[in-house]
Amino acid sequence: PAHDNGEQLLAYLREARYITSAKCKLCHKTEHGLWAETQHAKNAEAAPWVQADAEGGPPPAELVYRYVTGFNPDDGTWAEKGTGCEACHGPGSAHMAAKSDQRKATIVNPDHLDTTGMQVSLCARCHAQYSIGEQRYAAGFLPGQDLLLQDGFTLDPVAPGKKLQELNELSQSKHLAHGVVCLKCHEGHGQGAAPHQLRKPIVELCTECHHDKQMAAHAPQAPEGATCATCHMPEGQHLFVLPPAGQ
Repeated sequence: PAHDNGEQLLAYLREARYITSAKCKLCHKTEHGLWAETQHAKNAEAAPWVQADAEGGPPPAELVYRYVTGFNPDDGTWAEKGTGCEACHGPGSAHMAAKSDQRKATIVNPDHLDTTGMQVSLCARCHAQYSIGEQRYAAGFLPGQDLLLQDGFTLDPVAPGKKLQELNELSQSKHLAHGVVCLKCHEGHGQGAAPHQLRKPIVELCTECHHDKQMAAHAPQAPEGATCATCHMPEGQHLFVLPPAGQ
């Protein structure tokens, strides 16, 4: 398939406007219905923008950025509350206006991005703790770009298992080095077969690649209900660690 990292596509996206997920629903009813049940859609109800600091001021831009689509750093506004379709596919006006044979060339398909950095950036712009110069969010980032290659991009030191720092942990693992990105394990639209929008239950998902690590043989002493994540992802960490000796 055609890949999405070309300069022509990025040129479309830079000129395009956000149209909101309601417009995407007009053609993509199935995907919209699945997305509407996810936490991404429900971020619209989380409303960090009503949280005030000790002086009664607005929440910091880096917090709002993670809960909206189409954030404008110049005036602190956004196109849509919640993590909408265009947060991952890019602003959609060019796609909506294009002739049928040009529609795929005017929107980002995450499955068609060429590099690991481009793929992981779709999620990492929110699911990471990082700095770009003096800012702690990626102002102007568009799907199809590589967040990790932006000038001044630095992952912040983080305590294990906190929220929205999955890339900080994943980047330390062999998984990312081997091209295992977020969408290998997580559904982009629907709830998936397990919590956290996983594509399959944890053991089934892990043993797709780790064929020799079936639970009965690999961890015969594991307590009932334990999964691969019990030992290798304690507290939901994305480090994929080896458990301490003896466990």
